[in-house]
Parts: sequence; C-alpha cells; structure tokens
Amino acid sequence: MGYVEYTPYRQRVTFEQDFNPIPKTSVDGWKKIPVIESTESHEKLIPIGPFSPYFSDCDMSAVYFGERGEGESINFVGHPVDRNVSLLTHYVREDVLNKLGIAQSVLPTGCYFRLYDTYRPLEVQQALFDAQYEKLRHEHPDWPKEKLEVQTQTYVSLPSPDSTHGTIHPSPHSTGGVVDLTIIRLSDEGQQLLHDLNFRELEGKLNYPISKAEKTDYDSVVSWIHTEATKKGWTKTYCDIVLKNWMPQYRYFKEKAEIFHVHSQELDMGTSFDHFGLEAGMRYFEELSHQRELDEKEGAILHNRRFLYRIMTEAGFANYPEEWWHWSYGDNMWAANKQKSYAIYSTVVMNEDDKTFEWARKGVYTDALSRIGKPVLFASFIEKDSRKV
Repeated sequence: MGYVEYTPYRQRVTFEQDFNPIPKTSVDGWKKIPVIESTESHEKLIPIGPFSPYFSDCDMSAVYFGERGEGESINFVGHPVDRNVSLLTHYVREDVLNKLGIAQSVLPTGCYFRLYDTYRPLEVQQALFDAQYEKLRHEHPDWPKEKLEVQTQTYVSLPSPDSTHGTIHPSPHSTGGVVDLTIIRLSDEGQQLLHDLNFRELEGKLNYPISKAEKTDYDSVVSWIHTEATKKGWTKTYCDIVLKNWMPQYRYFKEKAEIFHVHSQELDMGTSFDHFGLEAGMRYFEELSHQRELDEKEGAILHNRRFLYRIMTEAGFANYPEEWWHWSYGDNMWAANKQKSYAIYSTVVMNEDDKTFEWARKGVYTDALSRIGKPVLFASFIEKDSRKV
C-alpha cells in the first residue's frame, strides 16, 4: 500500500454551506468484533507532523506528553502522563495517513486540522485508564469496582489485550487507526505567513548560516546524527547531507508551528477535548435542537460539528458517538460503526525507526529543558505565548 497524492478528488467544501444533520450511529458490540489483519492491512506506523515529510500542514499538540499548556489545559489528568512512555510524536497507520490527507484536501482554504492524540502504547492507555478510574472513585466513593470500571470505559478504553480481565479486543488508540482532532482556521495574516514560509523553503532560503543562538540547538543533535550514521551504516556523503539539511528543516517546522499556534482559532465544538460529559457526544446539539430552539452560539456549534462530520466521514473515518473529536479507521469501533463483520487493525507496536524518530524529537525537547529550564519543543511560544488570541 503506498502513499497517495493529496489532490482533491472532489471540490473543497465551503464553510458557509449547509450540512446534513449528523445521523445516529452506534458502536455497540465493538469489543466482540473479530480482527482479521491481512498482509495488505498490516501497515506500519508513520510519524506525522514536525520533522516528518508526511502530513505536516497541520497543528500538533501531544496532549498526554504535556507538550503545551498547564494544569487541566494539558489534558484531563492535569499533568503529563509518564514521559518515559508518552509520545511527543503522532503516529498513524499508512492508510489513516492517506485518509487524513484526503480530508485535509477538501477543507476550505485556511482551515486545517489540530491533532491532539493518535497512537498510544498500551502503557499510556493503562496510565490514562488508571487516572480516570481514580478520579471517579474519589467522586463516587459508594460505587462498587464493577461500576467504576464500566463508567471509566465510557471515555477511556480498558488497555487490551489483557489476560487479567480476559479481554482480547485491541484498545482503539493502540491500533494506530485512531485520530483525536479538531479543525482550526488561520487568520488572513497566518495564511500569508504560511504561504511565504513554504515559498522560502522551496527556494532554499532557509539554508542561511547558523546564528549563535541556533548553534546550541544544532549542537544538541549533531551527536545523535553521528550515532545514527554509525548504527545505520550511512556513507559520509549521506551523513553530510543530513547535517547540512537539519537546521533548515528545524527552522521550517519551528516557523510553521508558530504560525499555527499564534494565528489560528479552533472552531467552537461546544466542549474542550477530553471533556467527559454528555455535551461531548457528537449528536448532543442535534438532540437539543429537537427539544427547543438553539441560541446563536449553540447553532454555530451544531454547524461546526456537522462540518467536521461531513469532512471526516467522506474521507472514510467513523466517529465514536460519545466524543466529537474521536475518529477511526480500521479498528473495532470503525467496524461496528460501519456495520462490518470484522476489523482490519489489531494492536501495533513501534519499530526501531519509529523509536529512533521519537527519541530524536524528545532529545531536542529535553535538551532545551536542561539548558534554559523551559520544557519547549521549538521555542517558548509552544508552551505559553501572550500573542495567542
């Protein structure tokens, strides 16, 4: 299976147009659906976003790593989730990448995706499950263990397969088939800045001499590059190419991340990501509109959710009805939603290339933390920025 070119196979939608109501869907029985992962569907994980050549025209927030924000603005736990296992990089299966590209290609000009979470190792899934379980146990001390586990699984899947619980179904996020996301709109200024940046990158205008301020960032990865060269048997010529091109790519992704962060606004979907309540249900405002007339704000939220639903379902994704942000392809929930007899993605693990990519990303992050005392990915704006509207 190969990567597709993200040329629109249909016209871009316009944000102002009317969208059909969101239909009732169900994932009932998803845990009992078998998985048949053929040679064709056994796709590897692909890193996307910063420093990856794949699906980089979007904004990324590694919410469980705690990439940006503080307290509950990071995630529902309120703090990073074990950075030894949480991922800074977003990974998806190959065909999920293709479908994300199709979805992006039909978004209106100036609209992009912001990804919160994608692939999770089972260790991260366990940490999230435990955090939600303990939160509910504290809030409802009278609930028995069985009820606590059932209620926890409404929003956080039980890490699976798990012989202790006798489960064999894969946890959705651990299949590489799930993306948690929303849609952002770039301002006119942001669109112009992104256009100019892409032009400068294409023309090679980011390959200027390294400044004194940049040298510490560059030096922090040179040793990694030489280590990889030895491990992978790179020729001197190839190693020199990597060393030469690293800083221009760093500049490119740093500026792009800043543009998306400073000059974008999330569409109002009615709740924040990881809001564990009825309002997060995809059809919450559809049902509310049947009970009474929506006010202007509620009507806008309904329109935005219909817009998101149209974009994602036409690209082949299925929604988990309890969470407007949760979309999948190939996993058990997708199979249940689409009424298919089997899923095609089982639990997947990172290969050595995936681990190396993640190790490099975290290396830049932790180096900055040790040098300047700030947990930054590219620069301090990623964490907090007064310019952000």
